[in-house]
Amino acid sequence: MLDLRWLVMLCVTLCVSLSLVGSTAGLARAQDEDEEGAADLGDDAEKPAAGGEEWEAPPPDESDVVDADAAAKAQAEAEAEASADPVVSLGLLLGYGIGLQSDVNPWGLGVGVNGGVTLDMGLYIGGEFAYFFGGSNETTVGGTGQEMATLKKTASVWNIGVEPGYVVEAGPLLIRPSLELGIASLAIETVTLDERNDALGGAALYFAPGALAMYAPEKETWFVGLDLDFQLITATPSRQALVLMANAGLEL
Repeated sequence: MLDLRWLVMLCVTLCVSLSLVGSTAGLARAQDEDEEGAADLGDDAEKPAAGGEEWEAPPPDESDVVDADAAAKAQAEAEAEASADPVVSLGLLLGYGIGLQSDVNPWGLGVGVNGGVTLDMGLYIGGEFAYFFGGSNETTVGGTGQEMATLKKTASVWNIGVEPGYVVEAGPLLIRPSLELGIASLAIETVTLDERNDALGGAALYFAPGALAMYAPEKETWFVGLDLDFQLITATPSRQALVLMANAGLEL
């Protein structure tokens, strides 16, 4: 009997020991699996997307692209409409005219004003008024058996006319060929020693083909330029001149 009891107790003890060992091993294995899972999660967070490709931002919404294109198109249309508006210009003139005749020069130093409107197709419609202070010269007449006399001749001219033209743009530089036509008033006076005056001249038609080179920076309202004209006054006798005028003013 004694040997049987000891055998049963030994079996029970052995079973309990095995159970404790199995539980301890299971807990250790579960703890190891938890640690490996956490390490795998950390590695996955650091790894790039599958296939070795780096992460890319999702494509923009098509509606956002459409809205941006519409905004850019609206801005371009607004700028085109602004550039198509008529441009009004007003300027001051200062220059010199050289008469092509051999006697007194009616042009000389000149001042004036001009202005006009440039339409969207480049057509320019304007007008000009200019006054030239002219010049004078002296000649001696008479000779054998006659009393010598000194003649002093003075002359001046002013003109007013319309000026149609066409504007060609090259960046901030504008070239405007034009044909000016209107009325010119020519005054020529001759004074002798006996203070007798002979006045000639009067109003007549004039023509002035020419061109203006003008510098007008973008987004600015001022401009400067040079205007070269060939002026023909249809008086009797006719008068011709080359006229160079500096032009400065504002665009409204």
